[in-house]
Amino acid sequence: MLFDLVIVGGGIVGLSCAYYAKKKFKSMKIMLLEKEKCLCKHQSGNNSGVIHSGIYYKPGSFKATMTTIGYKKLLEFLKENSIDFKIVGKLLVAKNDSEVATLEILYERGKSNGLKDLRFLRGKEVNKVEPYLQAKVALVVPQTAITDFKKVGEALAYHFINAGGDIRLNTKLLDFDRKYSGVEIVTSKGRFFTRRLLICAGTQADRFGKELSRNIKIIPFKGVFLYLKSNFASKINHLVYPTPNLALPFLGVHFTKGLNGTVKVGPNALLSFKREKDQDYLQTFLDLLDIIFFQGIYKFVSSNAKLAIKELLKTVSINHFLREAKVFFPDISKVDVIGKDYGIRAQACFKDGKLVDDFLYVYSNGICNVVNAPSPAATASLSLAQKIVDIVMEGNDE
Repeated sequence: MLFDLVIVGGGIVGLSCAYYAKKKFKSMKIMLLEKEKCLCKHQSGNNSGVIHSGIYYKPGSFKATMTTIGYKKLLEFLKENSIDFKIVGKLLVAKNDSEVATLEILYERGKSNGLKDLRFLRGKEVNKVEPYLQAKVALVVPQTAITDFKKVGEALAYHFINAGGDIRLNTKLLDFDRKYSGVEIVTSKGRFFTRRLLICAGTQADRFGKELSRNIKIIPFKGVFLYLKSNFASKINHLVYPTPNLALPFLGVHFTKGLNGTVKVGPNALLSFKREKDQDYLQTFLDLLDIIFFQGIYKFVSSNAKLAIKELLKTVSINHFLREAKVFFPDISKVDVIGKDYGIRAQACFKDGKLVDDFLYVYSNGICNVVNAPSPAATASLSLAQKIVDIVMEGNDE
């Protein structure tokens, strides 16, 4: 069978692309391939559930544009599909004058990105909204929300299948070859032919040819979360985030409250030697070799040595992890922790050791590879899907 479009990857971005493509091109034959036995198994199913407002991102950047538009599209989708969400707001916390200056930059970015009602709280004003929080200054971001992205993925898949789309689980992309009339795809379940190919492979995105990855390497980062007891969770009213380091695409250890009231603290960002949580030893060894033979990783680690050591200590020691959390909530201790988990985040890196700071896709002759789509890709997924699918279907990356 000849397909008009094949999408590889059953995470939020891949499912959003499938949903949008089938909605716009109703008569076309579209198939989504997922190598796992279920959808949203990796990054999309192991995130904090936060719907980001767009305050962090440089105005005019692809990430800022997609997040601002995607935020609105996602809330509309949640309402239309009766998926629970809650607009809880976020506090960005500064503990010194240097961080206050960074918050002022973020305040201006937020306004430029269309955010309303941003405001600063100082001194005792902070404790009126968060009684147990210790902060010099806090920036209130009212738009930040929470949801369950697994349910979002389920709804996207439902609509895609109901419209005639085809989802193949346990089907891994092994190779592909351009043909005159399209692309021949080799998978673990046989060969398929398609006019166009869209790859949304997350942590595997750099493994589909140099032409489609621009010699960028995916560096996996392990992020550990701690779960807090309900008695401590009840002390937190909003999402609480530290002031970020604007030179890096990580947000720091923060407090996020889920729809069920559970509070998670984290994640940290430690270089991981494997790209997926439950892969076998051979694949982990191959992933390790990938890192060892990539010159960019040594440049990244050498220029961020203090950060690397700090993140390692937080991974091996709960005390070190909580030491950072205590900066904001001094009363927190090990007795408040009831468990932990982790996820693995894909982050694209250049050969010079600099991390790719924006969403990035590469398009060439009917094939598109989404190379870098870390957070806030879940928030921006519906706007990203519209942008990328239109490029693939129209054959024009203008």
